[in-house]
Amino acid sequence: MRLAALLLAAAPALADAPAVESLATPEGREMLHVEMPGAGYSQLSLFWPGTAALGAPGREGLFVLGARLPFERAGGRGFDEIDEALLDAGEAVFLVNRLHGTILVLQAAEGPFEASVEIARDVLGDAALAEDDLDYLKRGIEDGLAQSERDAGLMAERASGALVAGGDRRLSALTNRPFETVAAVEVAEIRAWTEETFHDAPLIVSAGPLDAEAAGAAADAVLDGLPEPSGEPGTPEPVTFAGAGTTVAIPAPEIDVAVVTMPFLLPSYSAAGGVAFAALGGPDGRLFRRVREEMGASYGLGVNVTPLTPDRQLVALAGAVEPSRAGEVVAIMREEVARLREEGPTQAEIDAALAEQLASFEAAFTDPDQATGYLLDRLALGLVPDLDAVAEPSRTLTLEEAAAAIPDLLVEDPPAVIVTPDPDAAEADCVLDVPEEAADCAG
Repeated sequence: MRLAALLLAAAPALADAPAVESLATPEGREMLHVEMPGAGYSQLSLFWPGTAALGAPGREGLFVLGARLPFERAGGRGFDEIDEALLDAGEAVFLVNRLHGTILVLQAAEGPFEASVEIARDVLGDAALAEDDLDYLKRGIEDGLAQSERDAGLMAERASGALVAGGDRRLSALTNRPFETVAAVEVAEIRAWTEETFHDAPLIVSAGPLDAEAAGAAADAVLDGLPEPSGEPGTPEPVTFAGAGTTVAIPAPEIDVAVVTMPFLLPSYSAAGGVAFAALGGPDGRLFRRVREEMGASYGLGVNVTPLTPDRQLVALAGAVEPSRAGEVVAIMREEVARLREEGPTQAEIDAALAEQLASFEAAFTDPDQATGYLLDRLALGLVPDLDAVAEPSRTLTLEEAAAAIPDLLVEDPPAVIVTPDPDAAEADCVLDVPEEAADCAG
């Protein structure tokens, strides 16, 4: 994932990141452009900050449906016709809600954005938003939830998010649960959301081989005809940590192997956080050695990263373990977290982790999607839109700085979730059938 490099491998020092130009579109809109002549495609990203998609309690399903319904019948064309036109042109258009705003992405393999501009204009200004299309999307979501309802890994992720963030409904919106919040959404609410969200002055970032003037002209073409901003966008409340020390068990009699997760809320772009989780959960990390090599109780251990907002990510140590030893594994995970907090990483651990972070940035700085994502995050945080600044902490972090930062990044007594066929062996504080109820166990 873009927000953290958490595997270990030797890597060369990071070359200079591509320059970011601050300029104007032909019609005078502010934009950023990153020239990437060697990239295989160009990308234009338009971002509208705000929280309108999560503004109606009990209707968090708007988070997904609002970004999806306009594609079903935009400009008088059905979804299949739109999809075929984009495929023929070698282009793509995506509209995605994030916890802090909405992003429209245009991609083109060659030349200027043509089919994608036309479709993007229709999506923003000429979408039918039909009732039968909304019903169709709801049925698809309901079917998908039914298929994934008993997936052990997904149950662990759902419970982890609810436990760590204290039931923050924004994290539930990421998983469309409960489905009642999807079923409650009406066409009129989606129409009101589009009218509140889309205006002619989003944040604009482009990257790739397409020159800045052509990219700016495409942005102007998408935005022409939209209204001016009508007010300040809503500011998201911070995602805060909850659930310290709690262990939750989710019974899953149909599985053979228990899934254990230990979640944390971390700042995004934290070089010290990347070091900490590489030391703990990397392929040769402390937990691998203790739980797999010494105990023989694990079938695999690693780290899962879920970006939330520009300044927060959910990071979880995760593994498949022997059900009868799940409680013991959780205890060892907490021991290793405590030891890392107290002693800090070794020089070998920090060298390997930072090398891998720099290798990850090296690859990201040649990819238009990742580069535009970094820049939009920095703009959202009020930071200078400089790609070199993204990687600078990984270039300069010292062993002493990492050791000083880690106690503030890793909570002293982290929570844990165990999805298991043997809840009696989990030594849990709560045994729950519904993963989202983990927040209630935390109190």
